[in-house]
This record gives sequence, structure tokens and C-alpha cells, in this order.
Amino acid sequence: MLPQRALSTYVVAVIIVMAILIGIRWLLGGYEEAHKVLIFCGGFFFGMVAMYIATHIYRDNIWPWLSR
Repeated sequence: MLPQRALSTYVVAVIIVMAILIGIRWLLGGYEEAHKVLIFCGGFFFGMVAMYIATHIYRDNIWPWLSR
């Protein structure tokens, strides 16, 4: 598993890249095109946050061999 600092860095980096992608689509295609990317990024973000929380809840309880 990733160390806590690396996982937090990954989350911040993904949020920054999403913001850049949404901004580029908005500049190139207007609101409708940016909205399509925003929906995708929103779903990806919620999935990423769910996995981030799950790594803390189930760290050693279910799969102890993964925390070695």
C-alpha cells in the first residue's frame, strides 16, 4: 500500500489535473463540453474518495497481507 503522504499527494494531484481538464474543455468548447467532463470528473472523484476512506477503514482488518 502507498504510505499516507504519497496517497494524499496522489489525491491532490488528481484534483489539480481534473481542474485543468475542465478549464481546457471550457475554453475550447464552452459550457456544454465542460459539463460533460465535469460529470466524469465528479464520478471519478467520488470513487477516489471512497477508496481513500476504505484504505483507512480496512487497513488491517480484512486483508492483513496487503499492509506488509
